[in-house]
Amino acid sequence: ANLGSDSDDVQVVQTKSGDVLAAALTGEVTLSTLSGDVTIDGFVGTLEISTQSGDIRVKSAKGTLRLKSLSGDITATADEIGEEVSLTTVSGDVNLDVPGTAAFDLLVKTQSGEISIGLDLEEEERQKHGVSGKRNAGGPPVKVSSVSGDVGITGA
Repeated sequence: ANLGSDSDDVQVVQTKSGDVLAAALTGEVTLSTLSGDVTIDGFVGTLEISTQSGDIRVKSAKGTLRLKSLSGDITATADEIGEEVSLTTVSGDVNLDVPGTAAFDLLVKTQSGEISIGLDLEEEERQKHGVSGKRNAGGPPVKVSSVSGDVGITGA
């Protein structure tokens, strides 16, 4: 499925095994697929994506992100952080790239994966299965988690 819009209407796309490719989306978008990959190149608004076994790739996102996959990897680049960013997977890896100037509260968790934080945090706390802290005095919540996958956070 290919999706693109300049409207602020709610857009919903569901597939069972097809891939979803979209660019330059705005507004409120909900995408779900059982075994297809989802790739979004350019987004402004609120984006919710869920997959069972597909990978999720989001580039140039500005706004709220809620991305969830059971066994797929999640890779996201947030150009601006909205009300929240939530990236969750059970057995896939999660990688998030944020702007160096972004202000947010970070919470990262993984049960058996590795955690890599490539930016400085204030009030940083490291535990066996997680890292938390504030970036640039804090702001909206950024939650990134995987049960058995690796988690990486980078910032330019």
